[in-house]
Amino acid sequence: MLDCQPLLQKIDARIRGWDGVGLSFAGRVQLIKSVLLAFEVYWAMAFLLPKGVIKEIVKRIRTFLWKGNSSSGYPKVAWESVCKPIEEGGQGIRDILCS
Repeated sequence: MLDCQPLLQKIDARIRGWDGVGLSFAGRVQLIKSVLLAFEVYWAMAFLLPKGVIKEIVKRIRTFLWKGNSSSGYPKVAWESVCKPIEEGGQGIRDILCS
């Protein structure tokens, strides 16, 4: 888990960098798909990521999706629904815990 701390720190830094931008829900979904999940894919190509690290990544992504950079916000629907393809009513975010 300690070997993957730089990955978690990069994700945290990227999310903090979006402070004050006032992103909409759709904007946060797009950033998750194109930026935050790309960190996980890049690292997973080089290392086998422990399940605990993957859970931490998902935790950060879920928090960013629902709260953005504010302290308020709560999940509106189940994470499994968010990870469904757009055609099935989800947001098309890849569920890295199941892949």
